[in-house]
Amino acid sequence: MTAADGQVSIAERPDGKEILAHLYERKADFTEFLEELTLAESPSSVPESQDRPRAIIAERLERLGFRTLRLSGKQHGGNLFARPRDRMRGAPAQLLVGHYDTVWP
Repeated sequence: MTAADGQVSIAERPDGKEILAHLYERKADFTEFLEELTLAESPSSVPESQDRPRAIIAERLERLGFRTLRLSGKQHGGNLFARPRDRMRGAPAQLLVGHYDTVWP
């Protein structure tokens, strides 16, 4: 059961075997998602080309219950900010940082 502060008790947390089993069950989903991103070429030197991979990621995050916001950039394709729709103020958070340009032309 989840506590009022949004935390899951230690007894309810999945162990490594359960996490690994979950990941294996979703292997096809992960592969399909990565293939879609890989095929969305987005050279660093062409900022508008980064719109497609950003949209792919935003759509997936929105389906998972996140609110997304595109932050424009002046010399790059911009950024994607996402946070859980139902995140409680003051609750612990995680920061994920990455890039969605394919770097090469």
